[in-house]
Amino acid sequence: MLAERRRCPQCQTRLKVPVTSRRLKCPKCGAKFRTGVTVAPAEGVDAPDAEAAVPVAVVVSSVEEKAEPGPTPPDPRARRRRLLRIIGVALVLYLSTGLALAVWVFLPSDRSTEPAGNVPDVASRDHLTPDPPPDDEGPPQPRPNTLSPEQKAKVDAAIAKGVAYLKTGNDPRLRISDRDYVVVTDSYRREFGAVALVGLSLLECDVPASDPAVAAIVRQVREHAPSLGPRKHDTYGISIALMFLDKLGDPRDRELIRTLTLRLIAGQDRLGGWTYTCPLLSRTEEDQLEAYLQSLPTVAGKLAPDADGKLTPLPEAPVAIRRFPVVGFQPGDRLVGPARSDNSNTQFAILAVWAAQKHGLPVERTLAMAATRFRPTQGPDGSWVYNYLGRFGDPSQDFPWSMTCAGLLGLAVGRGVGLDVPADYEKLIREGNPQRLPRPVGVDLLNDPQVKKALRYLGQYIGTSPSETAGPERYGRNRLIQAGALSDLYFLWSLMRVAVVYDLTLIEGKDWYRWGCDLIVASPNADGSWTESFGGPVDTCFALLFLKQANVAKDLTAKLKLYRED
Repeated sequence: MLAERRRCPQCQTRLKVPVTSRRLKCPKCGAKFRTGVTVAPAEGVDAPDAEAAVPVAVVVSSVEEKAEPGPTPPDPRARRRRLLRIIGVALVLYLSTGLALAVWVFLPSDRSTEPAGNVPDVASRDHLTPDPPPDDEGPPQPRPNTLSPEQKAKVDAAIAKGVAYLKTGNDPRLRISDRDYVVVTDSYRREFGAVALVGLSLLECDVPASDPAVAAIVRQVREHAPSLGPRKHDTYGISIALMFLDKLGDPRDRELIRTLTLRLIAGQDRLGGWTYTCPLLSRTEEDQLEAYLQSLPTVAGKLAPDADGKLTPLPEAPVAIRRFPVVGFQPGDRLVGPARSDNSNTQFAILAVWAAQKHGLPVERTLAMAATRFRPTQGPDGSWVYNYLGRFGDPSQDFPWSMTCAGLLGLAVGRGVGLDVPADYEKLIREGNPQRLPRPVGVDLLNDPQVKKALRYLGQYIGTSPSETAGPERYGRNRLIQAGALSDLYFLWSLMRVAVVYDLTLIEGKDWYRWGCDLIVASPNADGSWTESFGGPVDTCFALLFLKQANVAKDLTAKLKLYRED
């Protein structure tokens, strides 16, 4: 039977149909159409029988009529194409939205909802401080506690010159040889504490321990620190030497660190502070003092009071160490005794003793006792003064600016050892699991009323100029701001130390670091040193430590952050 090949005009399917068929129906899509073409036999040839086998003739002709309308089944391929298009559009929208959200979150922009000039009442931290509002009349201002490129370049240059001054010894008060590094002061021919302070400052300024100047200081400290006899400035010398050795980080100094720490523990008086001297201890006294303090409960796990509300007595101490006040101290005790200690020696000793706990020494009770000293002795204006109790409210008396920094340090170490913190929470802090308990109310020191009052007191002087703070004759050697301290640079170092321990970028809404940098960078001597009350080497160290924001108690800062109520 003759057949021809056709295409369905609806779905273009190739069909094989008889040549005699004029009305066709597509078996795939159901469309009906006419062929409109006939094939006639050639002239003189009889038509073949219906059943004869003849070649298939392929007839090419156009369809004369359109297919009749009929039901059209859905095309699966078309449905898949539409579905893929929908999925593609949805995916593009999803990715575009995610990208836009990421850009909004992570790129810096001014989205602060606080009005301009709305500064925190006491202090701001990096994650709580909004970016400064844009200045329409100039370039954007840097964030608090940061310097502009021009300021940073000046600070870096000042640090480099100060370090060169300390290393080269181009000063008659400095004598440097391969073996010794000597600082000569007005009071003493060889000032051991000043030598250790130079070493600490050089290490904080990234001078390596292999540098000849630092190596000479290491030899000096290791040779002379163990035998420092009871004389004036022992407490300063022991404290700074201990901080220097801790920063040096040489395991060979562990035994020397132990000896210096136990001397400071023994030198603490009944009012929780230190004066200028610390006793020499025999090896037996050192061993007994360390063992006894190690045997006592931790500060947070203090002994419970008895039925009458009295504290349970401590175990009896060996006779050789009973004279040391810390042996009989319990958290909660009221301090009573002669007022011989001062807050200047005390703040150096506190920093050194805090560093010693990293070496496994029992210093908790010593720090808790020091913190107890400062709680009842704050003045009505928020300040502390040089003596245990002194004249408050008069900036010319007893160095209240720097001594207020000492008081804030004392409160910080008390919180750092868990004083006045629930024992179960302090236990979890030591175990590294503070998230397992809600933060106790009131443990964030920035919400402590005494801390707020002290920061408010300091804040009124930050940003001032010499004409605004000119003090009496006793402060005549202070060249920068006539601070209520023995030295402006000593005050600035004390202020910096408190700010970095408490992790403050602003105090009373003021950028303390930028202010101090501007003062210090504008006042060096030609040789790169600074000179005020303590002479070139010591004053230069205070200036460098401020500019470097040297935090000798970084672990205390981390501890206070665990208590912070975010």
